[in-house]
Amino acid sequence: MPLETFGQVNFEPGTFQGVLRSDSNNDESFGFITIVLTASGKFSMRFNLGVNRIGHHSYSKTGTFDPSGAYHFEGPPVTASSYAVAGVIDLQLISSTSIQGSVTDGTHSSTVELERVAIFAAGNPTPETGRYTFLFSNPSNPNIPGGYGTATVSSRGKISASGKSADEMSFSQSACITVSGRWPVFAKLGGSTKGILCGWLTFADTTGSDFAGTVTWLGPEVPGPNNAFVNEFSGDVSVAGSRFSAPRGASVLQTTSSTNNLHLTLSGGGLETPIEQNLTISSANKFTFSDRATGESLSVSTSKGTFTGKFLHSDEHKEIFRGVILQKQNIGGGHFVDREGQPGNVELQPQ
Repeated sequence: MPLETFGQVNFEPGTFQGVLRSDSNNDESFGFITIVLTASGKFSMRFNLGVNRIGHHSYSKTGTFDPSGAYHFEGPPVTASSYAVAGVIDLQLISSTSIQGSVTDGTHSSTVELERVAIFAAGNPTPETGRYTFLFSNPSNPNIPGGYGTATVSSRGKISASGKSADEMSFSQSACITVSGRWPVFAKLGGSTKGILCGWLTFADTTGSDFAGTVTWLGPEVPGPNNAFVNEFSGDVSVAGSRFSAPRGASVLQTTSSTNNLHLTLSGGGLETPIEQNLTISSANKFTFSDRATGESLSVSTSKGTFTGKFLHSDEHKEIFRGVILQKQNIGGGHFVDREGQPGNVELQPQ
């Protein structure tokens, strides 16, 4: 129920951020939304839908919530040259921290969820301040990698994230932490047309992660039936993140011995059999292979928590693998892609 004062909503000024989502696998039903609310109930709104930068995919709108905290809008039909808001928008101020609703253009429909952005002063930084690394799963096969990334949270709660999916599509996003410690995720893969990651992640200090959640991954569009385009794949993927702190005089992973203290496994990606290697990581974060094969190497960035390596594939080509260190989970994970475009899995485990 809305927050009420004498039967009317008490409009608390502030900024809200959130996402638009749908049960469909159509990218035009997914997007990012920001609403700036005033004490009178007036607001300005910006949101985008889909991956392409064409007319009806980017919107700006102003409006006013009624005394019950509701807003309804019906716009004109979309035209090739129209950039105005079209379709039907319904919003409801659920509480002082939450707005929900729906958007439809007559063809695609989305649910809308926003939360109030948290405000942190210079002398009162967010507890989530710091650097993070994260891994996410694959929607089509849990045995192959999904991707990895890094994120930075400023003292004022601004999130900057970037990474790569297992098909080597880069992504980046900027957002803000909400008052309930959540992160609204909407990231375009491969620049703008190779897919979408969309959903919510929650910051929480647990035994298994420092933030986690489930997001929807829509793959790149490919030709489908009736001259339409469909996503190559779609599904929900799990995300797990960990704080990363640059070590001083210690290795990025906790080990129990000084030699042969790490195990590297490369699998999938067209390999005839998995590659298994024992390594030693020193306190200076240098790697030594116990039985180094031709072309093998591994290095880690102690400032970012990312690692990069090379190996000789069974197809006789040298390949590069990349990933991140999850310090809370005390593992490393990532991927490589072979010459045929097949993703392979990378695991680093202390031993």
